[in-house]
Amino acid sequence: MQKFVWIYWVLLLLCIFLIGCQSRLEITDIEQLARLKIGVQTGNVADKMVLSRFPEAEIVYFQKPMDGVSAVKDGKIAAFAADALSLENIVAVNDGVTILSEYVVPDSYGFAVRLGKDALKAIIDATLAEIKGNGIYEDMRVRWFPKSGKPQPMPDIPLTGENGVFRFGTSSEQMPFSYMDENRKIVGFDVEIATYVAQRLGMQLEIVDMEFGALITSLEAGKVDMIGASISITEERKTRVLFSESYYSAGLGALVKSPKSSKPLAIVERYTKPDDLANARIGATTGTTGEMTVRQKYPDADLRVFDDVMDSVAALKANQIDALVTVYTTALNTVRNNPDLTLLPGNLTEEAARVVVSKKQPELLSEINRILRKFKADGTLDDMIRRWIEEDYTQQEQVKIPVPQTGATLRVAVTANRVPIEFVEGDGNIAGLDPELARRIAAELGMQIEFYDMKFSALINALESGKADVIIANMVRTEERAQKVDFSESYFLNPNVFMIKKPENKNDLIMTVPEDVNGKTVGVLLGSVQDTYIAEHYPRAKVLQYNTISDLEIALKSGKIDAVMYNHEILMELVRSDTSLGVLGSKIFTIPIGIGFNKNNTSLCAQFNRFLEEIKSSGIHADMVTRWMDQGIHEMPKIDNDGRNGSLVVGIVSDKGLPFTTVKNNQLIGFDIELAERFAAHLGKKPVFSDLEFGNLIAAVSTGKIDLIAASMFITEERAKQTLFSDAYYDMGASFIALKKNLAAYDTPRAPAEEKNFFERLSNSFYINIVLEDRYLLILSGLRTTLAISVLACLFGTLLGAAVCWLRMSKNALLRGIGKAYITVIRGTPVLVLLMLIFYVVFASVNIDPVLVAVIAFGMNFGAYVSEMFRTSIESIDKGQKEAGLAGGFTKIQTFRYIILPQALKNVLPVYKGEFISLVKMTSIVGYIAVQDLTKASDIIRSRTFDAFFPLIMVAVLYFCLSGILIQILSLIEVQVDPKARRKASAMFSNKTGKRGLHRLKLFVYFGLLAGIVLAAVIAPMLSNLGATGAGGPILSVADLEGRRVCVITGTTGDFTMKKLYKNVKYLDMVYIADAVLAMKKNKADAFVFDKNSLKYVLLRNEEFMLLPDRIDRVDIAIPIKKGNVMVKNEINGIIRQLQEEGTLAEMYSKWFEENWGTPPPLPVLKTQGTNGVLKMGTCSLTEPFAFVYNKQLAGHDIELGYRIAHALDKKLEITDMTFEAMIPALESGRIDIAIANYYLIEDEAAQIDFSIPYMKTEISAMVRRNQE
Repeated sequence: MQKFVWIYWVLLLLCIFLIGCQSRLEITDIEQLARLKIGVQTGNVADKMVLSRFPEAEIVYFQKPMDGVSAVKDGKIAAFAADALSLENIVAVNDGVTILSEYVVPDSYGFAVRLGKDALKAIIDATLAEIKGNGIYEDMRVRWFPKSGKPQPMPDIPLTGENGVFRFGTSSEQMPFSYMDENRKIVGFDVEIATYVAQRLGMQLEIVDMEFGALITSLEAGKVDMIGASISITEERKTRVLFSESYYSAGLGALVKSPKSSKPLAIVERYTKPDDLANARIGATTGTTGEMTVRQKYPDADLRVFDDVMDSVAALKANQIDALVTVYTTALNTVRNNPDLTLLPGNLTEEAARVVVSKKQPELLSEINRILRKFKADGTLDDMIRRWIEEDYTQQEQVKIPVPQTGATLRVAVTANRVPIEFVEGDGNIAGLDPELARRIAAELGMQIEFYDMKFSALINALESGKADVIIANMVRTEERAQKVDFSESYFLNPNVFMIKKPENKNDLIMTVPEDVNGKTVGVLLGSVQDTYIAEHYPRAKVLQYNTISDLEIALKSGKIDAVMYNHEILMELVRSDTSLGVLGSKIFTIPIGIGFNKNNTSLCAQFNRFLEEIKSSGIHADMVTRWMDQGIHEMPKIDNDGRNGSLVVGIVSDKGLPFTTVKNNQLIGFDIELAERFAAHLGKKPVFSDLEFGNLIAAVSTGKIDLIAASMFITEERAKQTLFSDAYYDMGASFIALKKNLAAYDTPRAPAEEKNFFERLSNSFYINIVLEDRYLLILSGLRTTLAISVLACLFGTLLGAAVCWLRMSKNALLRGIGKAYITVIRGTPVLVLLMLIFYVVFASVNIDPVLVAVIAFGMNFGAYVSEMFRTSIESIDKGQKEAGLAGGFTKIQTFRYIILPQALKNVLPVYKGEFISLVKMTSIVGYIAVQDLTKASDIIRSRTFDAFFPLIMVAVLYFCLSGILIQILSLIEVQVDPKARRKASAMFSNKTGKRGLHRLKLFVYFGLLAGIVLAAVIAPMLSNLGATGAGGPILSVADLEGRRVCVITGTTGDFTMKKLYKNVKYLDMVYIADAVLAMKKNKADAFVFDKNSLKYVLLRNEEFMLLPDRIDRVDIAIPIKKGNVMVKNEINGIIRQLQEEGTLAEMYSKWFEENWGTPPPLPVLKTQGTNGVLKMGTCSLTEPFAFVYNKQLAGHDIELGYRIAHALDKKLEITDMTFEAMIPALESGRIDIAIANYYLIEDEAAQIDFSIPYMKTEISAMVRRNQE
């Protein structure tokens, strides 16, 4: 049954996939758990308690509670059952989970001692009675089980230790009963009770931490004296331990995934102003004016206090409270980093922040008030507030304040955890509004400054004790505080406000303001200013980096990213040309851009600055900004320039994009281009534009290759060290764009998604790709070839590896050097390069089957690795065994055969199997030398059906199955050479008659099957090549192609037609025209069949070839369009008909295909406003003269056709150059709208795309060598 194991694995994976695709059940009622998976912690009785209520539930065990919580979040279990109080602590700090209101089972906890320890039990019971009677127990409940926030610190309980050590066993995973605090000390409700027991015994307490499941066993073994960790009292446990009286009654709770709307929407939406919270659950930070105000103003509210504002935020997000109160600046920062929270309109209080000084220093207070009045008068405070307190946090500009480095020190107490008031930067520097104010005050006082960062509640104590001179921590004045310290005049109004959760939105991608990108995926250009900025200012955004703006746009539209951040002006061009895109908010920031000059060319820089001043004063500059930036008018004005003073070389980046620089109709246009041309005219010089990579511009101007840089370059300090910058000619902004459907400002309704049946799609794909036209035969043929190459390369490589291993282990230095050099060269050469070198160089003049070439190449590569496996395996065997063999009378060969080799094979086979499977997968590249293997077969099917994915998935499964079978065969070989494995296998069949022989027969059957397949794979090509090698004489007509080697381009009509009409031909399937021409030149092929127009272009550059006079077929060329996109199809068809009626298509054909041009004809200048958006066109620049690159620009018949179609649609044309096989997936995914790339019209119901009407007819012809001697 071993050979069928892989089938079971495939079925299992399929089942898991289908199960995973099902929607998860939302758990809102305890009874829903009756037959579901419920997790419990190993070692406790939660499993029995769950089964006592839900006997049909499936129990899943976890070592730690957090493992169970993770399983709930991941959907692996429906619920995790544990003590309800422990679960409440977990929910407080974990989003996405909640606790069901009803207990699974009510529960009581007790401490346990060993059976027979009745005296100790009595002491424990007496301790419990005492702390319940004197009020300590109730105080403990308040401290350890607060309504919100973290438990309070454990009190210091004195222990004498006069009677020895009391060992208390617990598990520190049971918060708040027993857990490890931030100081790595085990504390908790149970630990405090155990300390009181130790105090009563007069003993020192020793806490022994262990897994929960080990507690009772450790107690029974005498390793501890008492155990406690919220242990449930059960009848079963009573048979093993002696329990104290119950010290806590609770219940077994169930933690489940939060429902999609864990709180009713109506509850959230009813809070519209502060007074709506009069009876709500409100969180506040201990000791703040917010806490005091809520107590006074809303006495009926359920006020819950927290030590830190982030604890209250966690409670708000977990729906433990309805709102939280804090100061405005802290609330703004919290909302910025938590998109699901928002501010409630209206202020609770009008608070004013002040500097706090000790009552012992009235002189210092007077000085600070004087300084504050000065800062208010001269605008310093206003400027600070403008920079630090902005709703979008985009202007947090750090200003360097020169503070004295000698003299007295001003000690400032702060609480640096509230952005933007005061916070710690990545380098440890304390920054913010208050720290800047502190530095300015210190500078005015002529003092050094030192910050003391501490908790807010400790600030006044630090001031009173003399540890600090002032408090600058946005503290407000209260009567209680004023009794202890003095307050300065106010310097900032910072009211208390409420934060609440945002109403649930059906589209969680909806963005209203730039801060909403937090928690979203944002695309930026790699290395751009935006790349750095977003990481600093939107830390919760996931940033993906791309190389071009086109990549960003594609990623946005395909859903890979939620927003794009880039230059505002360029993004506005995208928005104008694509109605599906919109801008999120306004500009985030601006950076000045300037013209760059050589550091030594100050005169030219000065001339430009004067020129810039002139065009600004005359209004020309403002007109340019209006046209290019605001209105999106992309027309270059006529600028008179006689060029009397020579030329001005201007460095540009032509793909910068509009409105700055781009190429339109083979002409440079843009704001930067117009500015450069105007400056050149001002100088009387002719502008000469040098198109460079952005990274090469500074080097070019520094070395004098260009006179200036006009590439919208940011003026930065780092660049200014290498380049002389002009005055800024524009302030470039940065913005976000996103799909309009995800922007609240546009409120675009979503079209309902079309529901499709997965199994129907799967069945249809299987029929089209496998059954129709017997395409399974292609797969079988490819599978045969792949298997033949794999096995033969393995055999050849193994023999070659053994020979190289002998060289490496030789005592002759020369032989060792040869072996080492071979391994180094082969392992350092990519397999694809090795394959093509052997086919096109080594065997260039030899008529050899490409399959054999593949065997040689892969065998050589395999042998280099195998040789090292053999060598290390042989050298790992003790030399004494070889010496013993020789001493026993064996020859060297016999010693190696019977002693060394069996052990070496046992060691090498596990690694050998892995390398062999790599070899099998590596054969997928043989299509580069025209071998039709399994991967190539899938490419042929894809080119016929235009299904981008199913053939690839099918091939992946076949490779997986093939690898599984081959691994099983090698595993059987491993059993034969490994004595230990052989004995184990023999033992399995020792008591079964005939099984031992059956086991050996399996090996024979496997080898017989493999040999049959290999034999068929080797003989079949020989039989098919009998005719191919027997034909002779010159090729004068298409009929003479019978029996010859013919190149075809995979998936083309020439490919289909030839294979249908001429069976006795050796076909070489190629990907590109260049590959086919190379095969012809190297005498690897006798003819090349393709469309006549392309072949005529090849003949212009290769005089050694000619066309046969008769044609093979006649086909139509059309434009592929995404299936079902009827509107685009109708538009394209209408334009093609119009171009045909006007005679434009005939003129284009004559120009590109009938005229013998040396320099390509220029593309027509077609003025297009682009008011209807963008037309995205895919093409392949390797199909000359249809599409090719000339002088870094795309040219050709199909490129001109694309521009004419875009002009007729009044759309901006965006061309993406890609491989031929990538176009159909690009169409299906929406990356492109149309593909114009010499596509043959295929009238086939199996096609996965639509076609336009034909725009050209062409003939399929054959190209042969002129000299056929």
